[in-house]
Amino acid sequence: MKHCHVSKWPWIAAGVLAVLILTFSGCLRGRGTVVVLPWAGVYDVSWGDNITGTMTLQQKGDNVTGVYTYGHLADVNGVITGDALGGTLAGTWEESNELGPWRDGTFSFELLEDESGFTGTWHDGWVGGPWSGTRHE
Repeated sequence: MKHCHVSKWPWIAAGVLAVLILTFSGCLRGRGTVVVLPWAGVYDVSWGDNITGTMTLQQKGDNVTGVYTYGHLADVNGVITGDALGGTLAGTWEESNELGPWRDGTFSFELLEDESGFTGTWHDGWVGGPWSGTRHE
């Protein structure tokens, strides 16, 4: 009886390749998790009844940053930085106008259940008030 010598290396390489393909395609990891970034977007914002503006937020993980403008001809510019924890976003804001830095403070927002906007408050160390936003479609 004649024995045929078959190398094991092609079979091992094929097995390793199959495991890599299955792993990176998600078949061995289970279903992929969709990461929802509920705070990212463009909002029409208001501070009480008389002051309105626009705010754009970006989110990476729990970190949220953004910019906003308000006033006649959007002459006040603001920067916002915060940490998201579920439906809550809290952090700091800083504003400037054509004369330079103007004021700063803290904020806390609660995302609406349908994620169409938020309600919240701002404070600058002396005074504070409501701050709300409606997401652009």
